Amino acid sequence: MEKISAGKMQFRFSRQSLSALLEQALESNRAYGARRGVTLVFAGELPDVRIWVDPQRLMQVLRICSQMRLNILLRIHP
Repeated sequence: MEKISAGKMQFRFSRQSLSALLEQALESNRAYGARRGVTLVFAGELPDVRIWVDPQRLMQVLRICSQMRLNILLRIHP
């Protein structure tokens, strides 16, 4: 957050498909889940929504959130 507020973080915004980005994030975590006995699937369909985002930054956030969810699930259901 400090880098953002200090203007030291660069962003490369572009128009992106939200469902494609979510699928990429899920795919990047499938191996992580499989090593822990968890299968990750994309349930349902998302509408074709376009967002203005820095895709690399969003992917970082989505990967971290996915890993946190997996860790929570493993603690609940060891």
